[in-house]
Amino acid sequence: MTDAQGRVTGIFVEGFDVTEARGDSEVVRELYLTLEQRVADAVAQRNILADVVEFSDAYILVIDLEYRVAAFNRAYADLFEQVYGQRLKLGDHLLDAIGGDPERSARIRAHWERAVGGEDFHLVESVQIPGKTTHYYDVRFNALRDRSATQVGAFVVVYDVTERMAEQARLAEAEERVRQAQKIEALGQLTGGVAHDFNNLLMVISGGLEVMDSLAPARRERVIEGMRQAVERGAGLSKQLLAFSRRHPLRPEAIDLADRVGGMREMLERSLRGDVQVQVDFAVDLWPVEVDPGQLELVILNLAVNARDAMPNGGRITLGGRNAPALNDEELFGDYVELSIADTGTGILPEVLSRVFEPFFTTKEIGKGSGLGLAQAHGFARSSRGALRIQSEPQHGTTVFLYLPRTDKLPAGQPERRASAVSAEQPSLRGSLLLVEDDNEVAALTSEMLEALGYRVTRVENADAALQLLASSSAFDLVFSDVMMPGQLDGIDLSQEIRRLHTGLPVVLTTGHVEAARQKAEAIGVQVLPKPYRLKDLDAALDQARGPSTDRSMA
Repeated sequence: MTDAQGRVTGIFVEGFDVTEARGDSEVVRELYLTLEQRVADAVAQRNILADVVEFSDAYILVIDLEYRVAAFNRAYADLFEQVYGQRLKLGDHLLDAIGGDPERSARIRAHWERAVGGEDFHLVESVQIPGKTTHYYDVRFNALRDRSATQVGAFVVVYDVTERMAEQARLAEAEERVRQAQKIEALGQLTGGVAHDFNNLLMVISGGLEVMDSLAPARRERVIEGMRQAVERGAGLSKQLLAFSRRHPLRPEAIDLADRVGGMREMLERSLRGDVQVQVDFAVDLWPVEVDPGQLELVILNLAVNARDAMPNGGRITLGGRNAPALNDEELFGDYVELSIADTGTGILPEVLSRVFEPFFTTKEIGKGSGLGLAQAHGFARSSRGALRIQSEPQHGTTVFLYLPRTDKLPAGQPERRASAVSAEQPSLRGSLLLVEDDNEVAALTSEMLEALGYRVTRVENADAALQLLASSSAFDLVFSDVMMPGQLDGIDLSQEIRRLHTGLPVVLTTGHVEAARQKAEAIGVQVLPKPYRLKDLDAALDQARGPSTDRSMA
């Protein structure tokens, strides 16, 4: 402090508290440093993302709403130049730049118009690059929007999937080879039965030709009708086998299980084994399902063969179907159709049951099965959006349940159903003969041949019916029986029972599998006539069985 003359008279000290201001300054400085770091991090991140986009294997292009090129990466620029012969530049009008093939240009233009219109979508395109093979590209179009969600353009991300498509094609080819191998294996299982069936058909035709000239017009018409039905049945069986064995792509379609699977009953019963009966039990109001018919038939055939093999002494296979509405469990949800294949066989042990879906797992002898049948059935069920389940108990049979989803589509048509002809009995002078034959057409023709030889014919369909009739009547002079037939007893068994219960009653057997039956037949002293046979062969076999006292007068 100073006085009036300017002399110092004292000292005055004034202080201010600047703690808060200093703190604010530090905060500002720290914020500045933090912001600077965040900007640097953001720039670094953008640079990394830019490098990822620029050097990615993906082909990326961005356009604005006027179809002007807004951005692209190096890969897209290189690909564009390979395909269109020019280097793409920023600001180019994309639709003008693509030019070239009018059809391809129109297709690409349509894709971009959808994207510019705000649609996000995905497709696979094939492109022929000059000097190279065709390439396949996975193309994903998207609308481009700013931070306010306003659309400002569109972009596409493209991947070369040529190698992946080739791998898928190779996998599909391998799967098709496996399917075809399964078909051939399944057909191999049926060879004997099919040969037997065709022998029967040949028997109807050759026998009919032999007796035709000696028949009255009315009976000749019956023989001709039987021959015609044999030809139709042979053609139908051949068509079924050829359709089953040929290669074709998977084509799911709406089918009626009762018609499709029920139509296989005759082929299965004739093909599996003579002591295996096949029954069908389908609900009348069964819903349609949408599956590949060929694959379904392969599944049924494989399961039927498995069932046959589980019944070494014969038995019954039942094909059934019912509606299973509103299922709701871990695998199934909604309306399904339950297709079942049940057998009366030996059943499956619990430790085996847990492995039955494993590919190549089998309990059969080497060469008796590949172990792919149930695995294929399981795969078919899964690919059809259904499920496969098995119930089995040792010595009490097995039931396989195939669940297929209901479809609202209607089946294309219904298979034709053929009626069978049954022979009429005619009186004769040669003797009374009991004919045991399960095939209606063969029975009708054989009856005509026997009546032409002078026999009065009574026909039954199986061994059990023959034994019942013989027990109630002693009017028969001779029994002529097929070897293979439905039921527990075959022709060999029937012959043994006749020898035991009706001593002296002659029996003649016939079959297309002569070698398989001859040893057993010779062991019990029964003659076997091979199919197909001629009228004179039949006459000689019957005469030999009856012995030298046979009355050879002809009716």
